[in-house]
Amino acid sequence: HDKLVAANAIGNLLIMCEYDDRQVQCAATRALANFAANRARHEQLLEAGCLKIMIAVLNVCDADVNMFSALFFSILCENESLHAAVCSAHVIQPLFHFVVAADTNSKLKLKLETVRYAVLALANLASSAYA
Repeated sequence: HDKLVAANAIGNLLIMCEYDDRQVQCAATRALANFAANRARHEQLLEAGCLKIMIAVLNVCDADVNMFSALFFSILCENESLHAAVCSAHVIQPLFHFVVAADTNSKLKLKLETVRYAVLALANLASSAYA
């Protein structure tokens, strides 16, 4: 990770999250979820502006992009020290959108994993006084 961070990988991946190409967005959100798996990178992810962009990516109409962005938040929300920042970024409603969409006749095509990751992120936030 150190060499990737030194090469501004996080910043470049965030730029790729905003591409119109869904395959590029999918690969970028997957890579950011992998970065989130390393708790030592959480502050760097926040400092780079990940919350705003990854919340926007939650609204992309692509099952894989949705799954990896929900995975990103499920991992990040395991870190209670980030709950205040995550909640302040207004991620709760987009995550609930996945849960509600899975239970209705929504046109949004979701993978079951997306709903599970969204519920996991919400459950982790529910354990906090900041949510």
